[in-house]
Amino acid sequence: MTFRLGHALRGTLVACLVAAGTTLATSPAAAAVEGVGLSVSPASSGVLAPNTDLQLSLTVTNSTGQALPGGEVDVVLDRGEIGSREELSRWLAVDSEEEADGATIATVPLVTEQLQPGTNRIDITVPAAAVGLSGEPDDWGVHELAIEAEAGGEDLGVARSTIVWNPGQPYQATQVAVVSPIVVPANSSGLIGAEALETYTSPSGLLTRQLDAVDGEQVAVAIDPMIIASIRALGVSAPESALAWLDRLDDLGNETFPLSYGDADLTAANQAGVPLLPTVSSLQFALDPADFPADAADAAEPEASATPSPSASTSATPAPEPQESTLPTLEELLAWDWTRTDVAWPVEDTVLPTDLDYLRDNGYTTTILSSGNVDVPREEDLTPGAAVTANGTGVAMADGGVSSLLRQASTAASDAEWGQTMAELAATLAVITDEQPDSARALLATTTRIEPTSALRFGQTLSALGALPWVDTTNFSSATSAAPVEGGIRTDRTQSPERLTAVAELARDVQAVDAYSVIAEDPAALTGRTRARYAALLSPAWFGNTTGWESARAEFRQDAAAILGGVRIPESSTVNFYSYGAPLPISVSNDLPQAVTVTVSVASSSAILQVEQPISQLTIEPNSSARLQVPVTSVASGNATVTVRITGPSGQEIAPPSIVAINVQAEWESLGTAIFAALVVLIFTAGIVRTVLKRRRTRAAVSRETPDAAEPEIEEAERPEASVAPDQNDKEADRG
Repeated sequence: MTFRLGHALRGTLVACLVAAGTTLATSPAAAAVEGVGLSVSPASSGVLAPNTDLQLSLTVTNSTGQALPGGEVDVVLDRGEIGSREELSRWLAVDSEEEADGATIATVPLVTEQLQPGTNRIDITVPAAAVGLSGEPDDWGVHELAIEAEAGGEDLGVARSTIVWNPGQPYQATQVAVVSPIVVPANSSGLIGAEALETYTSPSGLLTRQLDAVDGEQVAVAIDPMIIASIRALGVSAPESALAWLDRLDDLGNETFPLSYGDADLTAANQAGVPLLPTVSSLQFALDPADFPADAADAAEPEASATPSPSASTSATPAPEPQESTLPTLEELLAWDWTRTDVAWPVEDTVLPTDLDYLRDNGYTTTILSSGNVDVPREEDLTPGAAVTANGTGVAMADGGVSSLLRQASTAASDAEWGQTMAELAATLAVITDEQPDSARALLATTTRIEPTSALRFGQTLSALGALPWVDTTNFSSATSAAPVEGGIRTDRTQSPERLTAVAELARDVQAVDAYSVIAEDPAALTGRTRARYAALLSPAWFGNTTGWESARAEFRQDAAAILGGVRIPESSTVNFYSYGAPLPISVSNDLPQAVTVTVSVASSSAILQVEQPISQLTIEPNSSARLQVPVTSVASGNATVTVRITGPSGQEIAPPSIVAINVQAEWESLGTAIFAALVVLIFTAGIVRTVLKRRRTRAAVSRETPDAAEPEIEEAERPEASVAPDQNDKEADRG
């Protein structure tokens, strides 16, 4: 092994070797022996004061499958200060090849038994006298620290870290504000179901852990309004744990502002050329009247009397009257006492200059952007503060490096990993403070919402951050209200073309449903589910689940198409029209869950069929059909077609036009009348002829029965007894 010569004497070493835990370090150094990784984390986030021993924890990960032979490690400290963030980043980079340039302040033997396959931890204590740094306050700053290890004569690698030498306080502390979201995993319905809410708000649930993480901390909380609305939309059916969680959220003393509904991506649709803000119009589709009795207290079953009356024991208790339902409005479901409502938090590193204009036009005066998304003039490599103005809009610029380290520390899987990350975070903030030690700046850091923050390490990280002498934690409004610097928005942060194409399709579907809904009795109720689902599908929580997002997106588009095809004209066969003037029946179907009113227009393609009333209003009840009788007149026979169109109030097409074929026989009505008249005349004539012929036959028969003796002719008027029958005359003669 190479021993380095420095200007400081090598100190006395006290080392304690302890078997380690079971997790790997996140940033092992590149190892000369393949399969061996090294990482080191200083105690107290790497902060070292005079007369204090340097405590280090070295993690050796042995993945070779066999025990390593004996060896030793050198602790190397560079007594020169790190002068910039760029220099610090180069030193701590995982793939850094920079040599450790400093003095070896300690050497520790490696015991073979401690380097068995797996993860081994070695605790190292370097006496204060061996550090060799000045105790003058002006000599405070960040120093490179390296651990060089060898075993069996082979270099195992180098573990890099830093210490912040803090002999006093010759600086103005840097202010740091933190913003953390409260969000849920991806869903495609636009609301969270009762079962999921019960899981999320259980004692160890996701929402509970997120609330635990920020409760009592100096953290601004960005809350997805969908969570609040989902709990309230369940009414009396909401899980008790969810109601208790909502009460806790209401008691939270932190700064709060709402995310977009469903934590939807605010700028993707604008970049896709379909600027549709992800907002909700109604949540009525999710409300069950049974969950909202007019008086929930009165709706509860009354307690039994301790001493029932005699009548109560002999007569049945009358059934309680049904309670009236009072459904909450959208405003009531979303109402909250926000600290601010003008803050936009788009997806990180995705915003273009036009997006900032779009957000401002929609009421957002402050937009949280990562420093990688903003161009800010930098003088002498100075770190800018959080307050920036770009495109005439206020920008709360989150420092990308500080935010990244805060997230790593908050989600660290082991104490060693957390200590290593906190040392880097402390060094980064110390370098920033040392850039302008006489002038305090306010920085902003954000946690991630793709992997929601829990209380596991977040509270520990914030406590350690606040304990750094060169850091003062502050609130979001203070950090963003400082005098802003002028900056610009980078133009290369657009999202992928594939995602933008998909988002554009979703947005156009929503716009089509919005336009279509004007025919409905309650347009907001028709658009509510579609808009809520649209917002949920734009959540960055889907970024890690491409397959699930594609499936949910396809289902959304199918459902939108079903709505847009809900009102239609059923197909019909050729209509035979035999009348000169009669109504033409037109049927319209409505598959939507509410009544619609449409304008039906009928136009004939030929002059042989004239439409007397071409435009009519028609109301169709939910899930039913209605028939319209359109008066038409035929002037000649032949084939004709009529085109039937359904439109909305402003003339927009509601369904594809329907072409109805008509077989017109205009003369059939006149011909039929003539034939009928002829038949009537023929029947009447036949009746007369039949009567005449019958009388003739009767007279002929009478003539044949009369005797040959001639009778004197008597005028008809002179025969008073002509009406007496012949047999009666015979009877009279017999009597004589």
